[in-house]
Amino acid sequence: MILPDPDGSWRARLSRVALVLALAGAVCPGPAGAADLILAPLDVTDWKSVYATVEPSVRVPARARNAGTVIELSVDEGSAVRQGDRIARILDEKLALRRQALDARIAATASEAANIESEVNRARQLFARGTISQSRIDQLETQLDVARGGLRAAEAERNVLDQQEREGDVIAATSGRVLSVPVTIGSVILPGETVAEIAEDGFLLRLQLPERHAATTRHGDLVRIQAFAEGTARDGRIVKVYPELQQGRVIADATADGLGDFFVGERVPVEIGTGKRPVLAVPAAALTTRNGLDYVSLRQMGGGAVTEVVVQRGSVVAMPQGDLVEILSGLAAGDIVVLP
Repeated sequence: MILPDPDGSWRARLSRVALVLALAGAVCPGPAGAADLILAPLDVTDWKSVYATVEPSVRVPARARNAGTVIELSVDEGSAVRQGDRIARILDEKLALRRQALDARIAATASEAANIESEVNRARQLFARGTISQSRIDQLETQLDVARGGLRAAEAERNVLDQQEREGDVIAATSGRVLSVPVTIGSVILPGETVAEIAEDGFLLRLQLPERHAATTRHGDLVRIQAFAEGTARDGRIVKVYPELQQGRVIADATADGLGDFFVGERVPVEIGTGKRPVLAVPAAALTTRNGLDYVSLRQMGGGAVTEVVVQRGSVVAMPQGDLVEILSGLAAGDIVVLP
């Protein structure tokens, strides 16, 4: 039987009660065998998106050992080289003139030594006949020793010259890829100048993090690298944290498989963990959405009654047992969530 309500106050009160029940949750009995989940805080990692720069693990300069002119250059930017390959050849024209002078000196010294040796042999024959004295033989033998010593010195100097000519070859000290070649054929260079710069095989990601993350950045921390050829993220690890801050930033190096597909100097989006925090999370199946509100079913302690409460959902967190939805408000640790 419906009683008359001329002023509508009864209907207004009923509407307010229905709204309160919708927000607070409607109580209904639940089956005793329903799947339950006892909420407990979970530690999740907060990820910060930054950009990292692809850098070679080691930059090895190939330097000239002699002064001279570049007469041969066998590499260019991007060329792959192996350890021991000849990159360039440098010629010093003065070495050729020195070689001519040394060859003439060696020939003259060898002739002088041969002439003195002949005189020594004749002097020994004359001494056997009693014509000359022993002092004359000793004098000639001393001159022979001096001539032979001069010959050996000239030959040793020629060996040094040969080594200097061989050092005109610029050799790759390691295997890798050539990054830059600041010279060309015909360039005049001095000893110690860089002929080419080689990136040793293997690349790193150099991260620059704000100073506030210095306490949480550690060797071995996980990083997520987003830009790969196949379009999927890949995990890496921090391998070095530099002890010096640069302009208020922490410098760290990370590595991962497949970095050789990048260009040196390329900026790559990376996510790095900045710490852990406790959250309450439930499976997505435990959430029910009605009229723009998210509900979770809770079982009362010690009884079979089930209550629906309104919650505020957060982001999806990846856990070993699967993806869960973070609950920002509406639940507390120890609540029993009824799963479908």
